[in-house]
Amino acid sequence: MKDRFLGWGSRNRNNIFLYACAVIHLVYLVFFAVIHVNMLVALNIFSVTFYAYMIFSRKSATQGAMVACYFEVLFFTALSSLITHGLGDFIFLDICMITIIFYLAPDFKVPRIILQLIGLLAAFFSLIIGRVSNVIFEASFQGVSRYETLICCTNLFISVVTTVFVSYLYTYELRKAQIEADFNVNHDYLTGLFNRRFFHDYMMKDGNVKPDYVIVMGDIDNFKGVNDFYGHDVGDEVLVRVSECLKKYVSDSDMAVRWGGEEFVLFFNGVSKEKVIEIMEDARDELHGIRIPTRRRELSVTMTFGIAAARRFYTYEDIIKLADLRLYYGKRNGKDCIISTDVK
Repeated sequence: MKDRFLGWGSRNRNNIFLYACAVIHLVYLVFFAVIHVNMLVALNIFSVTFYAYMIFSRKSATQGAMVACYFEVLFFTALSSLITHGLGDFIFLDICMITIIFYLAPDFKVPRIILQLIGLLAAFFSLIIGRVSNVIFEASFQGVSRYETLICCTNLFISVVTTVFVSYLYTYELRKAQIEADFNVNHDYLTGLFNRRFFHDYMMKDGNVKPDYVIVMGDIDNFKGVNDFYGHDVGDEVLVRVSECLKKYVSDSDMAVRWGGEEFVLFFNGVSKEKVIEIMEDARDELHGIRIPTRRRELSVTMTFGIAAARRFYTYEDIIKLADLRLYYGKRNGKDCIISTDVK
């Protein structure tokens, strides 16, 4: 539930920010109208109009729009601090924006450090305006002073909630990016199967492999002709459909690997050779049922398999070579078959 919410927030973060800012300014507009601080009412009317335009603009979700909103907040906090003579701590909103602009506009053409320096100047102005000058707008100052604590707490609440929410979104996106990176390192991009590198690392790590494992080498029959005659798009579709089929026949403790090109490795951990032969017969039967439509005709798929069980004093590379030799024999002798014993 939490990840689903954060995923939604990540996908819609810019629109969420725009709507949140519009609602905050609308609430402030009503509040300052009720307490008769007309200058802040006028300022919030401008802000609400600005966000209404941004929301209905076709470019509202761009990084440029986020930077425009950033400057609106800086402008609002500086003028609000000037009008209230520093009351209400509108500087909280400024500090919040200095923090989250990294997230809202990560690749903007203007370096973010420049945007943050501008925000820092606005925050400095908001901080000192009530300390080094006389009250300029007496009526606004008196109107706000009665509600200073409420306004200060509201601005602090808005800043904290925004910063926490953005922090969660940023953490979620980092975690998601790390998961995707790990997947891409360990999996074949096209088929989603494990890749050769991951398989090697898995086999070399102590404790992963049971002594009675079985390796199956599989190769799609006549695949070069598929690419040459039907095109690589159809070839890719064949690879994907074959991979989907093979994945059904390996358990969580086993592994399906795209070895390279049209070659696949199936690793069965702690499964007897006889059982693996039965499994591969079922897989071969299902492969026969694959039909891929092309412009010329429906394309069927067959595969040849070589099976080899672990042997004492043999490395996994030796077992793969043995399975590959049996696969090669099957290729030379009719294809679409399963070879599980030594042949001459």
